[in-house]
This record gives sequence, C-alpha cells and structure tokens, in this order.
Amino acid sequence: MRQLSILILLFLCGVVQAADRVRVMDKTGQEVNSGATNRWPVSHLNANTAGVKMLLTAPGNTRSHFVTGFIMTGGAAADGFYFLRQSAVLFDSASDTLSMADHGTDFDWGTAAANGDFTAEFWINLEATTAAFPSLMKRGDPASDGWLIELTAASLVKFSFHDGTGSTIDITGSRAIDDGVWHYVICQVDRDSTTGMQIYIDGEADATAVDPTGNAQTVAGGTTVVITGVNSETMYISTVGLYIGSTSGALSAATIRARYNSGIGLKYEGDETGLQVGFNTDEGSGASNHDIKNDASNVATLSNTAWVPSRQNGATAEVNVAGVPFSLQDMMRAVGKFQCGIGTAFSGVPIVFPHPVKIGRNCPMNILETDGQFDLIVFGYTAAVTR
Repeated sequence: MRQLSILILLFLCGVVQAADRVRVMDKTGQEVNSGATNRWPVSHLNANTAGVKMLLTAPGNTRSHFVTGFIMTGGAAADGFYFLRQSAVLFDSASDTLSMADHGTDFDWGTAAANGDFTAEFWINLEATTAAFPSLMKRGDPASDGWLIELTAASLVKFSFHDGTGSTIDITGSRAIDDGVWHYVICQVDRDSTTGMQIYIDGEADATAVDPTGNAQTVAGGTTVVITGVNSETMYISTVGLYIGSTSGALSAATIRARYNSGIGLKYEGDETGLQVGFNTDEGSGASNHDIKNDASNVATLSNTAWVPSRQNGATAEVNVAGVPFSLQDMMRAVGKFQCGIGTAFSGVPIVFPHPVKIGRNCPMNILETDGQFDLIVFGYTAAVTR
C-alpha cells in the first residue's frame, strides 16, 4: 500500500511538472505568461477555522486552474472542504446595494442616431417569492429621464425607459425566474428599430418586442446605476455588464444565444464590442467590484451585501451558492465534499481524481472548509482554456 501511495504521488507531481511547461497563447497567437507556473503544489493549513479560503488567485482571462488530486492529514472524521468555482453577491434586504457610479457620461445613452443603443447583462439566482423587486437595477427616473429593470410580484422581468422628452416605454417578460436556478438576463434597446426593445432569459427572447423609436433623445438621468435588494428575500447577482453604442450597444439574438450556451458571458475579458463597463464579481471579499476594462473611476461599491458562498452555520461551513456555472454541463454548486475520514488511518493517503477538475476560466481557486485542524496539499496545474 505504501508503494502504491508513493507511485500515485509521483504521478501527481509529474502532471504538475508537465503543466508548468504549458504555453499560453492570446487571441492573436502571441505567447503570454510564458515560463513555469511555479505555484503547484499548493499547501494550506486549517487552524480550526471554518470559512472560504483562497489557495490560488485568478490565473488570467484565458486560463484555468485544474486539480488532479490532494493529500489531507489530521482533522476529525467530519472535517473537510469543497472546491469552489465562482463568487456571487447576496442581496436580502432593501439596504443591500451594488452601486456603479458614472464619473462622467460613460453610462449615458446618446440619441437614437448617435451612440444610443443599450444592453444590460447580468446573472441572477432568486429563491421562490411573491414579492416584487421594484428597483432591481436602475439609473435616473424611468418616469422622466432614466431606465429601470424590475421584477413584478410574479417574478417577471420588466424593463422601462424615458428620454426626458417623450414618454415611458416598457416591456414585460413572460417567464418567472424565482426557481432557485441561475438565469442569464438581457434587457436591451435598439433605438432605431421598431422591434428593438426586448428581454432575453437564458438566451431566448422572453417577450413580444416593443417599438422604442418614440424615445429618440439622450437618456442621461441620474449619475449612478444601482442594484437593490428587498427585505427578507434572497437574491444572488453575478457578472454585471452594460453595453452602450450606436451599432454595438444592442447585442444580436445570435450573440446572446451563443454567450449563454458557451458561457462567454459569464466572464468578461474587456475587449467585448460595445462593453462600457463589466464586473465579474469574483473578488469574493471586500466592498468593491472592479471594472474589467480597468477604469478605476468605474469601480462598483457594495453596501450591506454578503459574498457567497460565505455564510456559516455555527462551526460548520455550508455551500449555498457558488456562482454561475461556466458552461451548461457545469451545473454544480461545488466540487464534492472531501472529508478527512475515520480516525488517523485515512490520514496522508493521496487522493487522485479520475480526470482533472477544472475550477473555471479566470477563477481563483477557493475552498470552503469546515473547522478542525488539518493540513492540505493540492496537486494540479494551470493551463489555457477556451471557455
């Protein structure tokens, strides 16, 4: 048995060494981040504290961490951990907000003829409710100059806007989204099209398109886009972006469907056509979300919200929501729960996965661990990915 354990450990180390020589290419075919990773294997000590712990930072927009196995020593039988994939933000009161301050006119829609098309894109997970969310995402006043995305008491998405001179134009979806599942939501306006106002849920049109051409002037009310929760209702938000532009502000139906199917919309890379601001919500701690386009003036501020998974039940860590899936086949909240086992007989045995576990494109490697006092060595590699 001891010889078998040594052979398995040598195999894991061999995978690591081979992975360190992976060449990573960008979209133009140029090599980036050349050289060895030099971050594997990863060691971690749990000093009897439950919670979310980052073992490796995000590897970059074209890369993912892959885990091939681990060795755990110490701890009681029930002590252990989960591998997490993504962070999300919990809103469960009316004082919970995510605020995207506009430092100039970045978030203004121009006229219909000049830079006036618009798309709001985000992922949402909402538990069953009969409550309305009157200010899910808002800038300005949709009754005079501004726009609003809300949820009706039936959990239907409603989108409205006003250009300051015309009238309020709105559209309401047809599919309730309060089912505890992640949904990809698009609200957009192509302002010179008579069928240009539409809502998409999970890549599909969710309403009969509305004519927005009656409001052709600049939409510039307010200075901050704000996402707001509702008292005693549980809502998770992840990956928020705004597109503005005369030809690129409104995404095509084919693009929306492709983004949902491939998972590209889950992580912004910063070079998306028309993207004005994009927040990947993957910080996992603190009170800020950072714009993928690296505009320091467009940092979003969190108030009274919570990062998830982060909530604890006594001394035991629990998985609630681990962010949006990276593709349709990745619909798991976390990867397993790995426990120390029974007594000390299990300690120190290498665990080898039947295939490498992908943590996710540009996702930090986080674990959610129970309390206890155990050591953990994680084996794996970091390599280029396409999604």
